[in-house]
Amino acid sequence: MNIFDFIKSQIAILDIISEYTTLKRAGGYWKGLCPFHGEKTGSFTVSPHRQIFYCFGCQASGDVISFIAKIENFSQIEAAKFLVERNSLQLPESVQKEYQQTTGNSTGNSNHKERYFKLCEMVTTWCQQNLAQNKLAQSYLEIREINSQAIADFKIGYFPKGAQAIANLIKFAQNQSFLASDLLETFILQKNHDHYFSGFEDRIIFPIQDHLGRFCGFGGRIFKEGDDRVKYYNSHEHTYFNKRATLFGLNLAKKTIQSTQTVFLVEGYTDCIAMHQAGFKNVVATLGTACTSEHIDIIARLASKLQVLYDSDKAGIAAVEKLTHLCWNANLEIKVIELPAGEDPASYLKQKKDLKILIDNAKDIYRFVISKNNHQFSNQNLGKKIDISNKITEMISKISDPIKRNILLQDASQTLGINLNINYDSKQSQPSANMQVTEYDLNQMTNDSLEEQLFVIFINNPNLFLPKYHYLASYLDNPAKGILQKLIELQAIYKDNLSLDQLIKNLDENEQGFVRKSLFSYTDKMVSSIDQTLVQFHKKHWKTIVGHIKNLLVQEKSDPEKIRQIIKNFQVLKSEIVDGGK
Repeated sequence: MNIFDFIKSQIAILDIISEYTTLKRAGGYWKGLCPFHGEKTGSFTVSPHRQIFYCFGCQASGDVISFIAKIENFSQIEAAKFLVERNSLQLPESVQKEYQQTTGNSTGNSNHKERYFKLCEMVTTWCQQNLAQNKLAQSYLEIREINSQAIADFKIGYFPKGAQAIANLIKFAQNQSFLASDLLETFILQKNHDHYFSGFEDRIIFPIQDHLGRFCGFGGRIFKEGDDRVKYYNSHEHTYFNKRATLFGLNLAKKTIQSTQTVFLVEGYTDCIAMHQAGFKNVVATLGTACTSEHIDIIARLASKLQVLYDSDKAGIAAVEKLTHLCWNANLEIKVIELPAGEDPASYLKQKKDLKILIDNAKDIYRFVISKNNHQFSNQNLGKKIDISNKITEMISKISDPIKRNILLQDASQTLGINLNINYDSKQSQPSANMQVTEYDLNQMTNDSLEEQLFVIFINNPNLFLPKYHYLASYLDNPAKGILQKLIELQAIYKDNLSLDQLIKNLDENEQGFVRKSLFSYTDKMVSSIDQTLVQFHKKHWKTIVGHIKNLLVQEKSDPEKIRQIIKNFQVLKSEIVDGGK
């Protein structure tokens, strides 16, 4: 057993992939939204007992190692190293040497990525230590009613000010094998001639972790009176830190999100912390940026419901309106929780008010936008009314569900007091292809052709593909035909011990994907009914088979022994069809 086989034998693919997307049981398989491409209806399928995945949308396929390699942008070796370390696998002596040799030579994305995360973790620890020594920073957190448990959960810290503090950070980093240049490269520090400084100085630090809990960036907030700098200073974009695709608090919220299928989305760090502290464990925040399509994709892969809590000012309302444009392709039920004027989640909870009352009265996002526009509609001039009407009809027209679209159109007409209509031309009457992904129905796969059924049986059970069946390969199209031909070649090597894994390893990437896709149609009933399937297959191709036999007889006319064997095989086949057809 090599290192890759050992890892696959020790790790459940379902557990690993569930870290990236929510999967639900669908018969003997599990399905969810594909983490590799945007889709509205889940076409990503995982087979736990075969330890493989396949997406019927983008055709991505593989095992647990190739999944990590693709989603983390690793090589196969780097993915193996990631899985061993993240799951604390104890390697047996038989694979220990191979593991050290292969991963010891790995200097690619895995090492760079891991080093970046370790650096951010080191800075987090340093800031936590400084918070413990700074009474003023602690006092600020107490005033904001951020308790010690929340400080520990979110790893909140403090970045002190001055040349001595910077020198201490550099020394702290050196003790953990990092250099000042590493801090410069990640924009923790900046340099002006020989002078080091940081935009995080004298700020409360909110470390940012990705969904796996790896430290990837920071948000820093001023807290002293008279500090006229910008309120928040966030980490610069980096190869391994993308604000548009990162949600604060997701590492803590993910399990609750998946179990409740609901996400609360807020705008800031302190709002997220306040709600988490109040018992809403499925809350996340954007990183000082507007919500993006990447954020929506992440949320949609984990949950079916999104509840938005933005500030009730004009900027907050505008942000919700922009959010409607991101929701058209997302399979999410999205509602807006309205806060009183001048309130945000943190300030509202600080007053000991019951947020659940507002949650119970949350509005569908479309109805929220319609109602907010109605407040300013009646007092506008004609041109402005036309603009508002067009904005609302355009928003509603993008909804793919015709029933919901019509109901909202009636609501908007009644609310605004005018008759709104949506006119479609022939090209717009149906949702566009990129807005509607058809779900692949696994149950339909049992209706595959006889050729496909036999192919699935033999690749799933390579040792059932006896020499007397080898001729069947000639009746299949590529790539199935080529795969069975390789199976025949491998049987000569492995004899009766050829496994499915060994077969897959000897196929090219396209063939591997075809096999994995085909395996999702396999059922045990196929094997139990193989004789009947063969009878039906032979009946279907009987004329071709007879013609093939005649050609063989002509070719071997000079060899009486071969002719007798051909006739004997033909008689056996004929009797099987007759007996099987009764």
